[in-house]
Amino acid sequence: MSLGGAKYFVSFIDDFSKRCWVYPIKRKADVFETFKAFKVRLELESGKKIKCLRIDNGGEYTSNEIVEFCKYACIKRQFTTAYTPQQNGVAEWMNKTLLERTRAILRATCLGKSFWAEAVNTACYLINRSPSTAIELKTPIEMWNGKKADYSNLHIFGSHLYAMYNDQERTKLDPKSKKCIYLEYVGGVKGYRLWDPTAHKFVISRNVIFLEYKLQEQRQYNIIKEEPETMIVKIIDEPNKKDSNPSEAELEHEVLDPDRIEPDAQDIRHSNHERRPLTWQSEYVMESNIAYYLLTEDGEPTTFQEAKSGSEASMWMSAMHEEIEALHKN
Repeated sequence: MSLGGAKYFVSFIDDFSKRCWVYPIKRKADVFETFKAFKVRLELESGKKIKCLRIDNGGEYTSNEIVEFCKYACIKRQFTTAYTPQQNGVAEWMNKTLLERTRAILRATCLGKSFWAEAVNTACYLINRSPSTAIELKTPIEMWNGKKADYSNLHIFGSHLYAMYNDQERTKLDPKSKKCIYLEYVGGVKGYRLWDPTAHKFVISRNVIFLEYKLQEQRQYNIIKEEPETMIVKIIDEPNKKDSNPSEAELEHEVLDPDRIEPDAQDIRHSNHERRPLTWQSEYVMESNIAYYLLTEDGEPTTFQEAKSGSEASMWMSAMHEEIEALHKN
């Protein structure tokens, strides 16, 4: 169900210009009333009469009400054969295109499925203003009224914007604007239809400032959120070297995806070679996402605090920092 309570949508398409109209409806029984309103609007706008209606055998098109209405209005009805939607291919392909673009819009904007009605209206608006090969790369809106499509008011669906408060809605110390989400173009109103995520309601406003780059930032954030990365510092010792110096241990950075780690994958943090028991202990200090390990032998400090307090250990720490910086440069 959409935010407006609709569960379905009915679409009408002009076979000549390929212009499309979409109406979200709450019940299939609402198709008849929707068609009557659409007929009046269409004939008044174009100055022509509807002569033929190509439909399928759905119950909403075979009811007694619509049969009597079409008979009185002298509208010829053409039905498709059962289980042969290709006989009304223009309408079927339009419905498929609307749904595919609606899914793409909702996925790109990270909005919930409850915004599908607004996304369908936006998809229809864009289709009517996009070139089509069926009409020699002209736009349906141009074929319909003979005028070029106007793209000056196009904005990204789901982009962030700031809508200005009216003076009656705020006091002197309240903010002058509120952050909303752009949804669709409103016909018959000089304004934009917005969604207020704080108040959870629709808002129509004309004084807005678009922040369309915010949509791209949100998309990048979601990619990072879905694919987290972990940096692991591994200490690898060579088993063939009996007297290897722990300070010369090789540091290796590995990027792992936690979602791909199997239950027994903790061994991935260590070398696959056979390891000998170590006689040294380690303490580490975290700085951002880098771990500094302090390796000690017998007779040397065993903690970071002891190493930091001694002069000899300080020299050793300086040498270790130089080695780490050299590794980072390489």
